[in-house]
Amino acid sequence: MNQFDPRYMQLLVSKLERIIKKEQTVVSVAQELSVSRQTVHKHLLRYKRFGEDGIRRAQTVRRHKQAHNRTTEALERCVIELARRYVADGAETLADRLQYEYNTALHPTTIYRILKRNNVRYTEYYVATKKRWKKQLFSHQVPGKNCRWTLNIHMATNREK
Repeated sequence: MNQFDPRYMQLLVSKLERIIKKEQTVVSVAQELSVSRQTVHKHLLRYKRFGEDGIRRAQTVRRHKQAHNRTTEALERCVIELARRYVADGAETLADRLQYEYNTALHPTTIYRILKRNNVRYTEYYVATKKRWKKQLFSHQVPGKNCRWTLNIHMATNREK
């Protein structure tokens, strides 16, 4: 059952009253409601202190609000336009160009986040950030096998001396 459902709240209140009257234990109520023992104790303390209103939970406020220090839409458009004009430049160079052309100072990390948030650069489809594989410097099947062998010979020659 949903914890915000009125039927659940009525059931919880009746169970808490049974605990207070010592007709039922906290452990059995916790098992019936599929919650932890600590949760039942928390509800019990709130019910004793505040009554039914104490155990009602308010729906949580949306936590993903816009950041208080987010850059303005106009400034983000300037950064995006600058990034499209200078395709080969990275975030640090774009920060320098933004300072020079628009007389606005933004940290390169902020520029990176603006471009990533608006899917201009630094996404999985952006070709310049794909991983480049290193060339393998060995030609045998098991890497490092010959190196270990040479190391063992070197150590054996040092021991003999």
